[in-house]
Amino acid sequence: MTNDHTPEILPPMTDGDILVLGATGRVGAPMVAHLCARGLPVRALVRDAGHAASLLPATVQLVEGDLRDHDAIEHAAQGCQRIAFVAGVNGLAGRGSSHEIEFAAVSALAEAVRDTQMDRFLLLSSAGVTQPEHPHNCTFGSVLSCKRRGEEALRASAVPHVILRALGLRDLAGGTQGVRMVQGDRIAFGEVIARDDLAAMMADIADPAGGRHFASEFDQASLTGATFEVFNDAAIPGGTWNHAHPALQSDGAG
Repeated sequence: MTNDHTPEILPPMTDGDILVLGATGRVGAPMVAHLCARGLPVRALVRDAGHAASLLPATVQLVEGDLRDHDAIEHAAQGCQRIAFVAGVNGLAGRGSSHEIEFAAVSALAEAVRDTQMDRFLLLSSAGVTQPEHPHNCTFGSVLSCKRRGEEALRASAVPHVILRALGLRDLAGGTQGVRMVQGDRIAFGEVIARDDLAAMMADIADPAGGRHFASEFDQASLTGATFEVFNDAAIPGGTWNHAHPALQSDGAG
């Protein structure tokens, strides 16, 4: 997507925005598009505003900064109502590593909003984070361990949160199958989820007006404080999200 958006830094921030970190990524960009299509105010922390302007709708407020800069994170979060952390990593070690982004940046952001009126922190994680024997912990620099530490830091902050653990992200057409929500981190392989479906689901969770495509027994309160895995399921109508039980179990300690 291209537009004539002129990148601009606009402090002070507008209260009530939805802050997206990782907004130009393969999940973040379609998620932002869904939010903007609903007329919601979206703010994005980006490394390069000029590049981001060519990828995101013109209504997005761009704030230049690096996820490794905790002052920039705190500035970007000022006055926001909700946060969606969907940033990925550039490498396994050093600059842009999983430790820096999926643990340290998540921790810093949770700390920055701990004493604010922000009402939801939405974190994208991965299935398998509680499984030390998972191959990604053996061959990819303990990336899942870093994701788990990020989850734990968010829970310990007592900030209202929703944590999604995706299974098998794929560049598939969205809307052809529904999304199944399960808990317990018992599935590591064999299931997949279209990035477009994940993005649409996360937009539903981030929308203060409530999710539009959840099964009828869900409301915003039933999601807050929960961690769950998500994957496509042909038994669920396309474009909808469902769980086997009327409500998700809230997180315990850790």
